[in-house]
Amino acid sequence: MKLFNKVCYLTLMSMNLYAPQAFSADLMAVYHDAILNSPALKLAIADRKVQSHLTSEAMAGFLPKLEAKYDQGYEKSHTNLNLDFMTSIGINATASDSMVGRDFSLQLIQPIFNYKNIIDYQLADQVQIIADQQLVAAEQKLMVGVAKKYFSILSLQDQLTALEAEKKYLTDELTFMHKKVGAGLESQLNTDEVNTELSLVEAERIELESNLRTAVDELTNITGKTYDGFLHLSPKFTPVDPRPTKLREWVDAAQKGNIDLQMESANLELKRKEIKRAGADGLPQVNAVAAYQNYNGLESILGTQKVNQEDSMVGVELKVPIFAGGYYASRQAEAEDKLTYEYARYDQIKNEVYTGTENLFGGIQALIMKIKADESAEKNAVKAVDFATKAYQAGLRGSVDILASRRALYKAESNYSQDLYTYLGLTLELKQTTGILKLKDLQDINALLQIKSPLVLQKMDMM
Repeated sequence: MKLFNKVCYLTLMSMNLYAPQAFSADLMAVYHDAILNSPALKLAIADRKVQSHLTSEAMAGFLPKLEAKYDQGYEKSHTNLNLDFMTSIGINATASDSMVGRDFSLQLIQPIFNYKNIIDYQLADQVQIIADQQLVAAEQKLMVGVAKKYFSILSLQDQLTALEAEKKYLTDELTFMHKKVGAGLESQLNTDEVNTELSLVEAERIELESNLRTAVDELTNITGKTYDGFLHLSPKFTPVDPRPTKLREWVDAAQKGNIDLQMESANLELKRKEIKRAGADGLPQVNAVAAYQNYNGLESILGTQKVNQEDSMVGVELKVPIFAGGYYASRQAEAEDKLTYEYARYDQIKNEVYTGTENLFGGIQALIMKIKADESAEKNAVKAVDFATKAYQAGLRGSVDILASRRALYKAESNYSQDLYTYLGLTLELKQTTGILKLKDLQDINALLQIKSPLVLQKMDMM
């Protein structure tokens, strides 16, 4: 059992006994609220839905296209073909007529070969892969962000609880010493020292209160909800080394599973396909074509006459781009430059992932050793307080010795709480970096949160 956890446990339990019953939100409840409220997650979900339509659009390039056209209008024709030879034989070739003309056409085109359609479909599929990865990244980022903010609040609450206990001790001690001063049993100098320490504790309490309010406001901004209280760590919790225990294994896992690296790898593949897409614009296209036309109108051939004409055609169409003013070459060069940029970005992210994994792994190991040192410092500080108190009662030490030992105890307790919750946050970040972070990791930590505690800010608001 950890001493500070025991102290906080008893303090928080006493607060539950005498405070009105309030709902203490656990980590999973807060995360669920964040899922419903997160703009970043909503954006990723909406983008994924938008990108899902690209596949259907690309598939349409392989399907036949049927197009109908209908024209109708008033037609008037006047023909004058009074040639000499026609006049000589008595033929008047001057004629005029009018009618409502109609023209209907129907065309069916079935693509046989168009490399652009193939690449468009592959591009749509690749864009969908990236959208899926962006959604996973948004979920993991939200998971870690909510957990770290939750842990920050718990740590600040623990520190504030311990500081409130210290303030109460100093207030009681100051009242007792004033009585002793009045009876001539205590020096005014000792009273001044306690009063100074009480002022320092109050100043630190105000700062912690401000930090806690800020952290709670930030969590409310993430989730869109306010909470009456939170669940704190069980005193039985003991930090453990990351599994696996070798840094190389974590680095290898990150190189394969890091979601940012996977997205950049998918972007590389997307840029390769875009190069092919740029080149496909200049390639020949082959289509099967069937057409039908019906024309009902006026025709002027050696006079004006009404016609009703039908035409039909079935064949193969070949389109070959010949010259487009350098457009195709420019698009190809642009796509190749974008690929070069993505290669550089991939290398940058890969280095960041390696460094990040190394720092997180090392940070967790260092924190575990520091938490053990915090526990040892806490035990020694308790002994120091006990020794200083007995020495003071025996007249061998002054009140300043008690104050110094109690200050050291509070510092050890504060360090332990901060390091413990920082450890939990780093373990989630390490799993996020390696791409293995799952909802179960959050659920496992949530199972360790067992001590109900009303939000300390409620108590401060009533003061």
